[in-house]
Amino acid sequence: MRLLRAELTKLCRPLTYAIAAAAIGASVMFAWQGVKNASRAERQPAGASPPPTCRDFSLPAGSLCQEAISVEVRVRAFQQQQAATQPSTRHNARPSDALPVEQPLAAGKLALGFMASLPGALLIVLLAAGHVGNEWNGRTIKTVLCQEGRRWRVLAAKVASLWVAATAIVAADWVVLGAVSPILKAAYPLGGAGLSWSSAWSAVAADAARTPLIIAVFSCFGLAAAVIVRNALGAFALAGAVILTSLMVAGNFSAVAPWTLTWWVAGWMQFRPHGYVIYHFWVDGFPAGLHNPGALVGLVGLVGVAAGAALAAVTVFGHIDITT
Repeated sequence: MRLLRAELTKLCRPLTYAIAAAAIGASVMFAWQGVKNASRAERQPAGASPPPTCRDFSLPAGSLCQEAISVEVRVRAFQQQQAATQPSTRHNARPSDALPVEQPLAAGKLALGFMASLPGALLIVLLAAGHVGNEWNGRTIKTVLCQEGRRWRVLAAKVASLWVAATAIVAADWVVLGAVSPILKAAYPLGGAGLSWSSAWSAVAADAARTPLIIAVFSCFGLAAAVIVRNALGAFALAGAVILTSLMVAGNFSAVAPWTLTWWVAGWMQFRPHGYVIYHFWVDGFPAGLHNPGALVGLVGLVGVAAGAALAAVTVFGHIDITT
């Protein structure tokens, strides 16, 4: 506990506050933009189009034209009916997709998805690079090991403090989004009665239960990069490059996708295409022939990533000569 308190004290620094401000600011911006677009679409439905005319079919007025118009009207009605039964996605967005953002409890879905996807991954590895990699930049690693000679405990305290700090950022983001949600609801009202508290909890409960593991994996990943490179900038570059490469590979190569961090995160969080509100920044559609990964597959993969990163960090750190 003494080590953990010391590491948490170190994290009370401008870098942490800047990362928290960036996460909160970006989340509020995405919430505002999503609700604004959803409200506008509700007032002016994208599916609304002028009724068909004989000119559209290059037909003269008469029974044939009327029959063509009748068929077209029925086709449009069928398409709208089918679209209404499909999940809301970026290609088939419905204004109701933004309802969670206008409910204080459900607004946390955006905060959780933000930190469990690409923005959160980059912010967490940036925090890890500054918190761990900077020990070598500032030549303070010797002092740390003089106070605690068991190196694995030093690493455990650092990764635990990173997890606590990132979780606190999610909580702060959730609180801010919850405070902003009534303002968004008043400025951009959506149809319907809105989400009840029980519906809001149902919308956010699964993400709230799964996000802590994602944060732990990103923390271990950032820690391993910082220990291997032993430089703040290099650690961020290495971890960020690996994450971005995983996203690109998983989105384009079906043979490799099931063995990537992207696949496992998407499976564990059950990311699906979103509509007006961007609830996550992650690959949620994989190459043809691949079904979306399940939560169990994602869990196993993420545990393996965390264990591998932790093992690499402990092994490398245990053999580093810090006397020079």
